[in-house]
This record gives sequence, structure tokens and C-alpha cells, in this order.
Amino acid sequence: MAPAAGTLLARRDVAGWVFSSLVYEPRTVLGWHAHANAYLSFVETGSYTERLGGLTRHCETSTLLLHPAGERHANVFHDRAVNLLRVEASDADLLDVPLGAASSDGCRGEPSRSLCRRMLRELRAPDDLTPLALQGLALELVAGVARASTRRYREPAWLERVDELLDERAHEPLGLAAIAAHAGVHPVHLARTHRRYRHQSIGERVRELRMERACRLLATTQDSIAEVAQSCGFADQSHLARLMRRRLGVSPSGYRAQRAGR
Repeated sequence: MAPAAGTLLARRDVAGWVFSSLVYEPRTVLGWHAHANAYLSFVETGSYTERLGGLTRHCETSTLLLHPAGERHANVFHDRAVNLLRVEASDADLLDVPLGAASSDGCRGEPSRSLCRRMLRELRAPDDLTPLALQGLALELVAGVARASTRRYREPAWLERVDELLDERAHEPLGLAAIAAHAGVHPVHLARTHRRYRHQSIGERVRELRMERACRLLATTQDSIAEVAQSCGFADQSHLARLMRRRLGVSPSGYRAQRAGR
């Protein structure tokens, strides 16, 4: 069974689904445990480390993971509070997706993350249509994850190398030609293949990763906004501010203040 930890901020039970918004205090440690039902977890803010078997996963902001029923794991939360969405299926058939879904682009792509953010908005500002909305969002999320996992075996092996390169060096001024050379393919083929399997352009993915890094630094360091912008690959502070307002609806200073208040 799962240990009792974390503060439940909101919960809805809908047609075999349990939707929960939770916050874990900094440096919380959860020993080895398992959950009776399969569930998806989405890291809205913060980060933690998870161990399962011989594997260690570093779960940053925007990480989406699928946990099979009965999977034993342990968690160590880092120095900032972690806000999580948990979507649990009390009906086993609802999350009956291939095991490969846990590492598929369905779990890593922005469409799935967007669905999770919409679920959190429903939990925080519910109305009479919230149960219907949550059920529809959950089914759309699971369908996307399952569909992506069935395509995974057809992906070219070099695409994972591109994922790793972008994860590690998105803050650097990487050009399409350099990324393609790293993968050993033509830039046009890279662009088309990335769009096909990741459902976004290389540029969109780089901007997404830079924004995630900026949010993490704003929440966990005292670096100036200009320093954060520079270290994340933005042209300057105003460039970061403009994109953050467009994407999150808040300025960098406002985002930092929100995170400090949690």
C-alpha cells in the first residue's frame, strides 16, 4: 500500500477514475511502496527522484509517468514543494495500455501534458460539467498514450538520440544542421520525422525545454531574471518575459512570487 504522505488539495471520483491534486513538502521521503490501482502522475511544479527496481528516474516539472498496479517504488522530493496530478483508475480496464506506454512519446509529448494541465484547472475551478470534462480528458489522454506506444517500435532509433541531445543542450544555440549531423540524417528528414512522431517541430520542442528550465530556475534559485534568461538560451530578459506571459500568463517575477508563496 502507498504510505500516507502529501496534502490532498482536490479530489474527484468519476466513473471509475480518481483525479487528485496533491502537494508534497520539500525533502519528503517515501519509502518503498505500491499502489493497488494503475495511475498516471504529472509533475506540475517541482522535482523528485524515483527508484523502482534497478532504475532511477529524475522527475522534473512536466514529467508524465504511467505506473502499473502494484509497481513498487520509492520517492525522494527535492528542495521545493512538488505539485502533482494523479489520475488513478479504480477500474483496471481503463488503464489497460501496453507497458511500452510508460516510455512512449505519448507520455513525453506536449499534447498529453496539456491535457493534464486542463485536468488541474478543472479540479481547481469545478462546476457542474467538471465530472464530464475530467472523464473526457482522461480518456483522451489514455488513448494518446496507448496509440503512441503502439507506434514506438516503428520509430527510427536515432530519434531517441535527438530527444536526449535536446534534453541536455536545449539552452545552447543548436542549429537544425548540427542536430541532424548528431543523428546522422538529413535536416529535412529530421524535421519531418520529429514532427511525425513528436507532434511538434524541433523549434517548438527547444522553446518548451527552455521554458521548463527557466521555470525550474526561477522556482529553485535566487538567480536574477536576466541570469535565468541567459542560462536558458533566451535572447535577453524581455524575450523570456514575453514568452512566459504568452505561455503561462504570468511574468517571470510573478511566477517566482507564486512559487515562493507555496
